[in-house]
Amino acid sequence: MAGQQASDAVRLAARVVLLHTSGAVLLQLHGGPHEPHWACPGGGIEPGEDPRAAARRELLEETGRDDEPGDQLWEWRHSFPFAGEPVTQRETYFLARTGSRHIPRHLPDPEDGIILRAWQTTNEIRRLTEPVWPPNLADLVDLIDRLG
Repeated sequence: MAGQQASDAVRLAARVVLLHTSGAVLLQLHGGPHEPHWACPGGGIEPGEDPRAAARRELLEETGRDDEPGDQLWEWRHSFPFAGEPVTQRETYFLARTGSRHIPRHLPDPEDGIILRAWQTTNEIRRLTEPVWPPNLADLVDLIDRLG
């Protein structure tokens, strides 16, 4: 599993909350080698890479979009099985606002494990049947929306 490792074996990752002016967020449904789940675009931070730069790189790699991540929103630490091995990951989330829903890279690379990509409102996020990472994402996005 690529990405910078901290001394306590925590994988460092960065993600982008790509928030459309309508209030919808770009989410991706991930399949194996871990449990299926919805998450914002992002992934592992390379050794020596700045988290914001990693978030932008991952957004570009996964979606073809080159939005500039702005403010850091939050960090989320969680553990999950990946290919049968336990992983603890600390994810740093950045906000990027957009007026465009265009996704240049419509068909994800199967190696990424992304099986679907969709713009979701917070009400739609709450109705998803697969887990959403982080589980309180809809509440956090509502808070961003309220704070402007």
